[in-house]
Amino acid sequence: MSASSCSIAFGYDEFYAEYLNVPWNKGLMERSSAPLPLPAQFSSHNPRDCCLLALHGHILYPHDERSAKERVKDGGSYGKTVAHRMQLFEDMVGEFNALQQQMKHLLGGAITITIDDGPVLDSFPLADFGGAAIVEAAPQYEADRKLLKLGQSGRLNHFAQEYGFANYPKFREFLERLDEEARRMGYPSYSAICVPTRYLEHVQRQLAADDSMQSTLAELAEKHALLQQQTAFTIERFVACRRAQKTLDFFVDVSEEGVIISLRDGPLASTGVVSSMHMSDRSEEFHSKWFA
Repeated sequence: MSASSCSIAFGYDEFYAEYLNVPWNKGLMERSSAPLPLPAQFSSHNPRDCCLLALHGHILYPHDERSAKERVKDGGSYGKTVAHRMQLFEDMVGEFNALQQQMKHLLGGAITITIDDGPVLDSFPLADFGGAAIVEAAPQYEADRKLLKLGQSGRLNHFAQEYGFANYPKFREFLERLDEEARRMGYPSYSAICVPTRYLEHVQRQLAADDSMQSTLAELAEKHALLQQQTAFTIERFVACRRAQKTLDFFVDVSEEGVIISLRDGPLASTGVVSSMHMSDRSEEFHSKWFA
């Protein structure tokens, strides 16, 4: 199955394969009304797609305007991403220059790329000398370098444009659409989907008003520290199977080892532990400890 350009750009195709390669993740998702979109169909400008991804732990967008502003500050996550990207380009240029020096005796001269305050690339046909990747990456480097000289509003516009929006006000409108879609899905806000502690607070308020769910409310409080490390999807399923008691064909619990998922019927019927602080972790520890 081919992946959309959005899936590739945001690493969603990799996340989708890893997430559903865990049978208990797959079985639990299939028993819900919140299936992940196919990588071939995913669009980063589709609010429902983005909410579904966030629900399962693959969060693309900041959960509110304050979070976006934190990201673009000096030392913020976006600033670090830009700095890392710039360093990769500078390393690429360094390797190119070193190779040119090694080949100087064959070429009769060496091409040297200088990174200073001016344009990175001159008008000579650099690609003809093995620098095609540098030619392709240089415009992004130039844009990133300008970012470091911008104030907050300029940085926010730069940030929004990376996501394919014309400017930050358009990006902010999309964040509002994410909130609207989250509410249509039955969640209080997009931020409640993205931030487990916020969703837990919402669920606790709901349970407190239901006399029949007091035991679940007490269990939620007991396991709060474990649940806040998981996705909103896991928390919602944790509550759903207790609300329905024995009428559902799955059961979800949490422990120090991870999320315990029991699938009672069908070809995937089994119990396993998905051991990850967050189910969307793309580290080497992702679903590395589980058993049937």
